Amino acid sequence: MRFKFPQLRGLGHSVMAEHYDIALCDEAEAYLNYRLLGSRYRACLAAVEQLFKSLALTQQNGGHNG
Repeated sequence: MRFKFPQLRGLGHSVMAEHYDIALCDEAEAYLNYRLLGSRYRACLAAVEQLFKSLALTQQNGGHNG
């Protein structure tokens, strides 16, 4: 998950977190501007956003989507 949704340094305490977490705004900007990583990150965010919208509609319809 850290490859798709990196987090800020200090939020995690595992070895993996210490290695992959983002420490500086420049690192976050570089990640987003990197063609492959940035496009995949945006695609993942769009999918998560769509999922939450779908779940919200399902709840509004009393548990029935449609």
